[in-house]
Amino acid sequence: MTFSHLVAMLIAVSFLTSCYLPISGKVIDADTQQPIEGAVVLVEWNEQHGFGLTYHTVYKTAETETNKEGKFSLPGAYSLFVDQPYLVIYKSGYVAWRNDDIFPDYEKRSNGDRWRHNSVYKLEKFKDEYSLFKHSMFMDTGIMDMNFYRIPKFANATRNESIKASSEGKNPKKAPVKFDFNGRILDAATGEPIEGTIVLALYDISPYSDPSVVLEGVSNRDGVIKITGEYPWPYRLPQILIYKKGYLPDSSRYGDLSYFKWKNGYIFKLYKCNECEKNIPPYGNYSDLNDWANAAAKAGRPLLMDTIRQDIK
Repeated sequence: MTFSHLVAMLIAVSFLTSCYLPISGKVIDADTQQPIEGAVVLVEWNEQHGFGLTYHTVYKTAETETNKEGKFSLPGAYSLFVDQPYLVIYKSGYVAWRNDDIFPDYEKRSNGDRWRHNSVYKLEKFKDEYSLFKHSMFMDTGIMDMNFYRIPKFANATRNESIKASSEGKNPKKAPVKFDFNGRILDAATGEPIEGTIVLALYDISPYSDPSVVLEGVSNRDGVIKITGEYPWPYRLPQILIYKKGYLPDSSRYGDLSYFKWKNGYIFKLYKCNECEKNIPPYGNYSDLNDWANAAAKAGRPLLMDTIRQDIK
């Protein structure tokens, strides 16, 4: 075998292992084993871009509904850089099924990376002790495609679930939701803890957001960060920003935190940079850092804004 043939074979193997062929499956009731008709099945693939400080974009999204026999079919995805898909199955009255986490505790699904033909998916009936409010959040956590024209069935399902959650007695309007999070900040190259890193959690950084829903914290000498506070209802998982002079800023809007999910004990890794001043507002690709800083300052938490001002002196 020649070298060129070997390279071609390796490329072909790499391509095949990075692709997902079309699949068909079946959705049934976990108790009765009977097929479930009209269940919405959504799949989303995201694609990684860049090296080191990477970011992700939506590569492909598809949806369908199960027929009378509970069966469905989904197309595949073909890309060297496509990530494992998010697969969500929903039917009103049942707990949504996801291929990564299990409701209500977000326990990791052991076979979460499966994308197999003729798989059987079992939906459990929604129990009275479950929170509609938390279930509404669970349904679309991790889904990046916000163009609901492309996924009208899933968009309608999430909308209906949100409406049901809005009337839930356990989470009446204006009742605050407690937020308690801890994690660690490490140097991506050395694995050493980074002290003095600012971590900002924002409910929303749009021009119409309420700046009072901003929480912040600073990592200690062991790199440990703790953020505690309350968010007003209706609660959605906040976005996150990490900033430390000498390192590339990272956030859940761009970069390696695109897939970040709020889970205690999470380890954040920051990359050093040689010309970080170009990434401090108003320079470089992090001009949106100003939005975060301004929102925090308006909320009476100006730590990020004051730090940036000191860093660019």
